[in-house]
Amino acid sequence: EVNGVVGTQAAEVITTTGLELGTPLLDLDLDAATDAVTELPWVLSAEVTRSWPGTVTVDVARRTPVAVLPTGVGGGVIIDGEGVAIARTVSTLGELPVITVTASGGLGEIQDFALPAIPVVQSVPADLDPWIETFGIAYDGSENGELVLDLVGTAVAELGLGTDIEAKLDALRAVLGRVDRTCIAVIDVRIAELPL
Repeated sequence: EVNGVVGTQAAEVITTTGLELGTPLLDLDLDAATDAVTELPWVLSAEVTRSWPGTVTVDVARRTPVAVLPTGVGGGVIIDGEGVAIARTVSTLGELPVITVTASGGLGEIQDFALPAIPVVQSVPADLDPWIETFGIAYDGSENGELVLDLVGTAVAELGLGTDIEAKLDALRAVLGRVDRTCIAVIDVRIAELPL
């Protein structure tokens, strides 16, 4: 019995446990089965339990997709809120926000360069979401990437470091509500109290 997922993911979980039908309950290595399921890139947590007279239950919590990163060869990698690559996709077009950092490594690995953008992706209010095409990170040779939003049209919004995100998004909202967007190239909200 698998809880938390259905269809092909449930079948993948069953296969991944390595448990075989007909094995006596006492002979099952539940810890190894739990570890194996937890290694699936899209699984946040798992627990494999047994109950008498003959039931094995696998409870699975899935990672929640928050953004997609381009792969550089077409398609993308879907990441969760911890930056873990959880699935591949054939396109970056879709419902998930795009972080314009090229994915690296394999599924299950943390996409370190995308980490600064995740709090912004998760904080964007519904009224600003339609204005944002992509989330970018500009690295200047240091470890700290500066956040840049590509807005609808040709404008960009510079958020700077990943601090004071809500205030910066509020400042962006205020600027977008007051200006003619056809003649703006850059909106600088790195200092939320002094948007330019």
